[in-house]
Amino acid sequence: MTETDRKKFAAIMSAMGTVFSCDVPRALISLYFNALERLTIEQVSYAAQKAIACLRFFPKPVELLEYGRITPIQINGKIEPVLLPETITPPAEARQRLQNLFDELNRSFGTELKA
Repeated sequence: MTETDRKKFAAIMSAMGTVFSCDVPRALISLYFNALERLTIEQVSYAAQKAIACLRFFPKPVELLEYGRITPIQINGKIEPVLLPETITPPAEARQRLQNLFDELNRSFGTELKA
């Protein structure tokens, strides 16, 4: 998002506050804006719609980031969900996460699993 999106972003946050019956002070809007700045305003709007449809409580920034990662785009006249390239976990990071999981399982169960 850019600075020109702040007003629209504040309106999206206010709408979510109304739906989830909670106050959304300016300071919170600013914090969320900074946390979500790598998304476009269209992605934030989509994420807010998904949050309203799927969550029971006001979403955390990470939840909106997750919903914003998959963006609907039009392909040959049909709306398709697309995983954004910046959200794909690099192979080295994915391998390290898997190894960390195996290490924890090995400690818990006395096994020798390797990634």
